[in-house]
Amino acid sequence: MFVEMIEQNPEMDAHIYEGLKESLFFLNGCTPEIIMEEVRNNRNDWNTFLFAPALADQKLLLTAATHDEELPKNYFHDPLVQILESVNAKHFQSKVFNTDHAYTTVRKELAFTLHEWLTENLKLTYSPFQ
Repeated sequence: MFVEMIEQNPEMDAHIYEGLKESLFFLNGCTPEIIMEEVRNNRNDWNTFLFAPALADQKLLLTAATHDEELPKNYFHDPLVQILESVNAKHFQSKVFNTDHAYTTVRKELAFTLHEWLTENLKLTYSPFQ
């Protein structure tokens, strides 16, 4: 899905390329070209829409950011939620945060959300938040 979207939209491809160029500084030797080649080579294996029905019985927490420009919620999160709902995913939760791709303004809330979900779903007894 992602590969098809960028192949059909050169502006999106350029936007993704620029975003990768700015954010890959911590991956020594990695370039936008390398990342995008890997994405293209794995277009089916990494397409969550294709294997979402197989996740119907898994415990899942999906999060999204309303202002995510790298992976827009309406292209990536919402269709996956719809697929999971259509196959009656039983242990599935979704939470949308009013923030950017990096969850910059809600990291504490994100940490609490993840901790709560892990505690409920993995029956954790230790809590660093107590």
